[in-house]
Amino acid sequence: MAGKLRNLKGARKKWNIEDGCMLEKRIIDCEDKFKEIDEKSEHRKLTESELEELKKMNIDLWGFAR
Repeated sequence: MAGKLRNLKGARKKWNIEDGCMLEKRIIDCEDKFKEIDEKSEHRKLTESELEELKKMNIDLWGFAR
């Protein structure tokens, strides 16, 4: 039983590392997209699809924070 728990702990640790890296990448991607859209908004009015994308990314970032 103790061996199974050690194996489970190792698997969980590996999963946390891999998932954490993926989450960090998604956050960085959202930040980059925010910057891109922000730059566009300085030169022109944003389209409806760009505004919707901003809303979706905002929701995603709040979800990552949990």
